[in-house]
Amino acid sequence: MRLPTFDGTIEKWTSYFDIFCSMIDRNDDLTPVQKLQYLRSTVVGKAATCIQSLSITDANYADALELLKEKYDCTRRILLSHCDAIRDIPKLTRDTPEALGHLVDTVNQHLRALKNLGENIASWNSILVSIILSKVSSDTAWHWELTIKDKKMPAYTSLLEFLEKRANCAPAAVSKPLPAPSGRQHENHRNTRFAAPRGHAFVSVQTSQCMICNNNHETRYCATLRAQPVQERIKTIELADLCPNCLGKKHPIRLCPSGSCRVCNKKHHTLLHKTWPTQQPENNTSPSPRSNPRTIENPPARYQPSTSD
Repeated sequence: MRLPTFDGTIEKWTSYFDIFCSMIDRNDDLTPVQKLQYLRSTVVGKAATCIQSLSITDANYADALELLKEKYDCTRRILLSHCDAIRDIPKLTRDTPEALGHLVDTVNQHLRALKNLGENIASWNSILVSIILSKVSSDTAWHWELTIKDKKMPAYTSLLEFLEKRANCAPAAVSKPLPAPSGRQHENHRNTRFAAPRGHAFVSVQTSQCMICNNNHETRYCATLRAQPVQERIKTIELADLCPNCLGKKHPIRLCPSGSCRVCNKKHHTLLHKTWPTQQPENNTSPSPRSNPRTIENPPARYQPSTSD
């Protein structure tokens, strides 16, 4: 007969005590002495100090059980302990499949315990969403925001389902590690702007398609877009339902991971920065450098795509 152990962690008491009572305490085939022996063998750590002074006799079994119940069978303390456990889950350092899966399992474990103790978890919805989001990266939170259809607060269960799905799907998206370059190959690539991190590099290959002209380049490099005046660019981006900050698929701009405008540092792409030209002289002389607009109509791309030799 394999029984769980109890080490004094109060949120584990209810589960331990229910199983012990079911298998040992209500077993009429066992004598009180035998039940006390089972009790002492399953109570470990700091919890064992409560009953270690009791001798193994029939009379002491009821006393031992009562001592443990008096110390640990406190609904208020158990509830607070489960709440603290959810709140104190450490923020994930990396949103790996294993870490996301463990986070979901831990949250569900404590929520089930709280439900069994009579708590109305549904009324905690907004608080639970806030706590769970605080444990994952901004990138994961951003991808979850993309799944929300309206401005209402989704159920915390939908967030847990999203994290569970992300944990299950993530392994298929991870490619095999690439070996570090060596010799001449390393010499050719060591000065590239985006150097590979030490150890293994995990990469995925994507083909970019322009949302404006449908050619094979990123929208920010689109000649059609760049040929337009700034006001027309803004309308074009709006009609294409694109993010005005990164020019990619539309999402909440506050969650956009791309940088800000390089002219005014506001949350829009530099290509969409409105210009305010200074007054030009009436004669045909060339304007001095100081009379040029403060902003640029066609700024260079934030980074240039790499080209093959």
